[in-house]
Amino acid sequence: MGAMRRRLFSAVIAIVVTAASASLAGIDDGNSLYRYCSATLGAFVMYCYGYVDSVVNDMRLYGSVAGYSACLPSVFDDSQRRDIIVAFLERYPQDRRVGATELTARAFAEAFPCPSKQSR
Repeated sequence: MGAMRRRLFSAVIAIVVTAASASLAGIDDGNSLYRYCSATLGAFVMYCYGYVDSVVNDMRLYGSVAGYSACLPSVFDDSQRRDIIVAFLERYPQDRRVGATELTARAFAEAFPCPSKQSR
């Protein structure tokens, strides 16, 4: 009886792990970015946070990402970042076929534009 329970338990674990990895397939375009960042399931939201944080870090490190630059505030939390991304993707649903990195950088460039340099 114990061996049968272990096999059943192992089968259930295998199904759960397979389903979880299939649902966390990755963020590659605006559609998948929107799906993860507008979700209410904790794992999806955390995946969104990690993805968006990596783009923010690159923007800070390199000055721009995919040709977009932003004057990011020194402090803004993950939920604020997520709100910016979701609002941007809802405003431009026609652009969701574009790469997620570019859309994320564009959203932050729009939300936090740098003051233009005026020549004298």
